[in-house]
Amino acid sequence: MIVAFFCQGRNVIPYGEKTLRTRRNLIKFGILSAVAATSSLAFLRLYQKKYKVREILHYPAPLLRNKSDPVEIIDKNTIVLSQEMLATLKYRNLIDFFTKATLHKGISAPQVGVSKRLCICIIEGRFHVLINPEIIDKQGNFHSMENCMSLPEHGSLYITRSNYIKVKYKSLENNEMILELRNKNTALVEHEIDHLNGILYIDHHSFSC
Repeated sequence: MIVAFFCQGRNVIPYGEKTLRTRRNLIKFGILSAVAATSSLAFLRLYQKKYKVREILHYPAPLLRNKSDPVEIIDKNTIVLSQEMLATLKYRNLIDFFTKATLHKGISAPQVGVSKRLCICIIEGRFHVLINPEIIDKQGNFHSMENCMSLPEHGSLYITRSNYIKVKYKSLENNEMILELRNKNTALVEHEIDHLNGILYIDHHSFSC
């Protein structure tokens, strides 16, 4: 019988032995992967419970088409809502980054079942809580691909937004703030403010084509 050999440096390993080692390594890899997956799921469940992650409403949930009410008083309830929204955004990014290679940059109160004019946007790496945001100036056009946590089945669509906006809003400290934004940040904030008005990104798609 002819026995095949593989050479590794000065060592000569029979073909059958090398195959056995390969199988053992694959089994070890599979076990380690399963352990890692189980640990990740456990971490996500712990995070979800500890930080009170909220469910994301999916289209065609009726609330997503409602115009949200203004936040009259910035109190403890407003702060708790913003914290839970932020936790929900981080949680969804942990999942969607690994399953869909997607990172979400914003979330609005209607998406978590609260009809209030409040949204959170990640702008240049910083989290901004925008309470009662209002666009007071906008100019030009900016074209980009958008997606939405509330419409996962629609995927990314080509949307036209403004290329410059000025936004007035209240902070959690009840201070009136102004943001001037361009291009991708403009698209992000316009997308989230649309949610507060019952408008979804799919509504813009036919006009962008």
